[in-house]
Amino acid sequence: KNLETQISKKRSEYQKVTKKIMEMTQTKTKFLIKNERILEEEVKKAELSLDFAHTQKSFIATGFVPTTKVSKVKEQLTSTTKGAIVFEEPELAKKEAVPVKLNNKEPIQSFEALVKLYELPKANEADPSFLIFLTFPLFFGIMLGDIGYGLITLFLFMWIKKKWPVTKQFMHIFMIASIFTILFGGVFGEVLGYEHVSVETGEKLCNVGICLHKEVIESHGHEYVVYDFPRLLNRVHGTMKIGDFEILSILAIGIMIGFVHINLGLLIGFFNMWKAHGFMHAFLEKLSWYIMQAGVFITILTLTKTLPLRVWVGPIIFGVSCVLLYLGEGPKGIIEIPAIFSNMLSYVRLGAVGLASVGLAVVVNENLAKPFIELGGFYLIPAILVMIIGHTVNIGLGVLGPFLHGIRLHYVEYFSKFFTGGGKPFKPFGLETIGGR
Repeated sequence: KNLETQISKKRSEYQKVTKKIMEMTQTKTKFLIKNERILEEEVKKAELSLDFAHTQKSFIATGFVPTTKVSKVKEQLTSTTKGAIVFEEPELAKKEAVPVKLNNKEPIQSFEALVKLYELPKANEADPSFLIFLTFPLFFGIMLGDIGYGLITLFLFMWIKKKWPVTKQFMHIFMIASIFTILFGGVFGEVLGYEHVSVETGEKLCNVGICLHKEVIESHGHEYVVYDFPRLLNRVHGTMKIGDFEILSILAIGIMIGFVHINLGLLIGFFNMWKAHGFMHAFLEKLSWYIMQAGVFITILTLTKTLPLRVWVGPIIFGVSCVLLYLGEGPKGIIEIPAIFSNMLSYVRLGAVGLASVGLAVVVNENLAKPFIELGGFYLIPAILVMIIGHTVNIGLGVLGPFLHGIRLHYVEYFSKFFTGGGKPFKPFGLETIGGR
């Protein structure tokens, strides 16, 4: 009984101490974090001498310094030691694991987050942050492509960035992507899934100086007169002919973008390989893919009688490219031959994902909300609720889908042509400020 009383007393004391610790944690968070970091730095300083070779009167310190800061480091160390220091900049071995510090300014800096999600580049590789900055928002905009959705997501991401500053980097990416969504919404002439307005609305808009183009459309066997939004491309109905085939223009444009994007990746890979292993290795491993594509296109153009060449010219060029590819990459290169063409076809998703988003928006507008709107009166309330819920779901899918498919096209199809990754991050020795980079 005596022991139980003591245990109860100690438990009560423990709970009081725990409560006090929690209170201190909540009220002294900044103080604790700041001093924890100071202590960590003091431990680093104490352990630092163990990493240096030293005698009684001298020591040797070896480390990496960013190229742009070498002169500043020399100047400050010379001043601190009053000139009692000697610097050496040895040649780096080819296989030495040089740490990497990405050096971009906004808005490109935000896109470093997408690179780091994949891998840091090695020291001898090009930093792909700028390349993702150029193409990721473009892909996102093509896939979502709606003025209304773009405006909603832009303001939403601005609010999230303000509310939770820790998300700043990703919110910058999404904000730029939302601007491209608005731009492509103008190209496609789409606002919240609508491509036109009724005659009554069109005439009212014209009375205030906004005159739209009158168009006759057919739906479910009936013809309707509507006022179309201006557009450069109708992604739902616009088609183009490729030979004897007729396909949606947006799908064909996706394949064309894939062709350019992948070949740009091969070109960057050529320069990376040239820098690392020499021109001949780069030629065999990367430029042979260009020769192969030329062989395929010449064969197609010859068979369709577009080019007045012998039928065997294209296949011979293709065969030569296979030999060069084998010399450059070995059996792996031959196995990957079908992949380069399937990679290009993969960019069809730029149009397909967008068409799915448009389809869902049309279902919400035409099939779910419109019947209530036509009834009028009290039924406008469920119509508004249906549109809010439906478009919220579509926006959620519209952000998730383009983001995932956009980074997939970069990570799988694009990066595989030039980017190895595996870089070691540069971790400078020094005191970090709270909230600093």
